[in-house]
Amino acid sequence: MFVKSLSLPTKLAFPIKRKVARLSGALSSSNYSIGRIPRGFSKLLREKDFPMRTLKYRPAIDGLRAIAVLSVFIFHLNHRWLPGGFIGVDVFFVISGFLITSIIYKDCEHGEFSLLKFYQRRIARIFPAFFTVAFATLVGSFLIYSPQDYASAGAGLVAAT
Repeated sequence: MFVKSLSLPTKLAFPIKRKVARLSGALSSSNYSIGRIPRGFSKLLREKDFPMRTLKYRPAIDGLRAIAVLSVFIFHLNHRWLPGGFIGVDVFFVISGFLITSIIYKDCEHGEFSLLKFYQRRIARIFPAFFTVAFATLVGSFLIYSPQDYASAGAGLVAAT
């Protein structure tokens, strides 16, 4: 029904309809369990049908993330310079979500996904940057702030951890 409403040519409509029917059958079968790809599912998703399945490094994605971060930075410097700069936060999160989902999907497809390993990789990547920024913030606030403000910055850091 859905494929017919798209007004696809007949040559395209029937293979898509069959693939959707097979895909929905694989998802609703009793073989489906949390954390695993159902049997037969990976055969339906072939490389030629879904070329985004294997994700290679693309510098353009890093460029988009950099533009998103810079737009937020410029917005915080002076909101009149770039009035819509706060949109960079949403753009950054969408791109990051796409990349994380792609990694999880690839691991699930190979039957290698583990929530514990996923979080170990995330922590190993995020914590060094967090502690570096936290230390630099404490050093900078020690040099700039009054003792009362420095104590407040330390309390904020403790709350962030």
